[in-house]
Amino acid sequence: MSVSESPQSFGRYCVRDVLGRGSFGTVYLGFDEELRRKVAIKVPHRECVASERDIEEYIAEARTVARLRHDGIAAVHDVGRTGEGLCYVVSHSTNSLPE
Repeated sequence: MSVSESPQSFGRYCVRDVLGRGSFGTVYLGFDEELRRKVAIKVPHRECVASERDIEEYIAEARTVARLRHDGIAAVHDVGRTGEGLCYVVSHSTNSLPE
């Protein structure tokens, strides 16, 4: 998927670029319009979170990570779901692209 084929936004987060893709999902560089900061948006492939239980487990994992504070762990800022049923986790981005 190229940047032009990527979603334009996830909630208030505008997609700026694709940071990486893997067997579980895609990570986008985004911009938080409300807080005016860069973020990373992790979106699992639909087949990886195919059931409501899968989604609940994915969100529960994000809640667990959000409670952790360590230099080696990106801070989780938010979670959400799109109208199309995709879930996503928004984290701190260390990407150096300009805002």
